[in-house]
Amino acid sequence: MTKPNKNSTWIIAITVALVTALMVTTVALASSYTSTLSFNSSLTGQARYYDGNAITISITAKCPTCARPAIADQRYRVTLQKQSCGWFSCSWTDKATYYFPVNGYNSATWGGVGSGTYRFYFYKVASDRANITSSDVKMSSK
Repeated sequence: MTKPNKNSTWIIAITVALVTALMVTTVALASSYTSTLSFNSSLTGQARYYDGNAITISITAKCPTCARPAIADQRYRVTLQKQSCGWFSCSWTDKATYYFPVNGYNSATWGGVGSGTYRFYFYKVASDRANITSSDVKMSSK
């Protein structure tokens, strides 16, 4: 029986390592985050990376002290903003805005936005300073 040479031993070891790495590696096809919110005028959300082509947000909002009866101003808007960076600075571009009532569950999807760094901007239409809260904010991309 002949002894294997050093080169063939290394080739076998590298091949086994590469095959193992390929079997273990997985690719995430979507990003998802959970959060809370509380604001009485406006709120800029945290910048996050999304790797899909469509971004969705779902919120169960509560505003027990909002003025009664419910009128058209008893809503807030949610704007998706995308970060664009140049040589020396970054800026934010609004993609689209949805309007949600201040109480209850709502969801919106921005399609065809592509992957990148995004944030949500929340703005309460009424100026009554009543607080909108949610402990159930879900953001994801596909």
